[in-house]
Amino acid sequence: MTTITRTRPGPLRWLPLFVPGTLLLVSVLLAPVAPTATSVYRIHTDRFTVTHPDCDLNGTVATCAVPIDGKTLAVTVDTDRARMNVDCTATYGSESTTCARRFGNSPYAPEVAVGLSVPEEAARAVRDSLPWWSELTEGTITLALLCLMIALSLGMAVASWFLSRRPRGPTLRPALMTGFMCVAVVVVPLVSMLVLLPLNRVADTLPLLLMPHLGLAPMLVIVLWQMVVGREITGKVGQRLSLSVTALVVTAVYVTVNLFWIGMSSGLLD
Repeated sequence: MTTITRTRPGPLRWLPLFVPGTLLLVSVLLAPVAPTATSVYRIHTDRFTVTHPDCDLNGTVATCAVPIDGKTLAVTVDTDRARMNVDCTATYGSESTTCARRFGNSPYAPEVAVGLSVPEEAARAVRDSLPWWSELTEGTITLALLCLMIALSLGMAVASWFLSRRPRGPTLRPALMTGFMCVAVVVVPLVSMLVLLPLNRVADTLPLLLMPHLGLAPMLVIVLWQMVVGREITGKVGQRLSLSVTALVVTAVYVTVNLFWIGMSSGLLD
């Protein structure tokens, strides 16, 4: 019986690069709902929530306007977190209404709760005018990211099992593939920070990448995974099983850690 060993790299060798690429895509998709440092994050009422309302900024004081049923809900709030005792003011048309400032999970962008009650038809018109993601909560985003981690980890394990069934020789350019991964694991979190975090917060968050459990360890394990899949593939059950387990564990560790620090830094996780 003749065993044919393929020399082309095959998709298995590119599988580890798919993981940081997926995280980069997730960061881009989360960008519209991430808080900003220069304005109000959300305005809450008992019938709707407006994310990223239109606001004018004067120093640290933001004045936001939300049109509702032919009138305007105007909210004025100081966005400086250091001024803890400062509250906000709100008017609907010519009438004043209660207003309370809070910061929630976001380390820099305040949220505002307004004691405004409008008819359901007017509230529905406001909700219909907002993007679909406007009323997503941190709990919903946290659950979605958890499901993503589980699905991606299992997907990488299953893909490794099927993609390693045929014998292949070692990759002809192992240094090149490892180099691609080294660049990816550094570039992806940097780009994610630029997409999700305000520019004045990026420098404060960069040291997280140098912490062993938040930055260096996840980077190291996924680079090692890239080196492992670059070895000779025998197609035997034992090796296929070890590759699948490696893919499952490495993906779970890398994705969980990166989603955690990105989410917590941006205020998106509950």
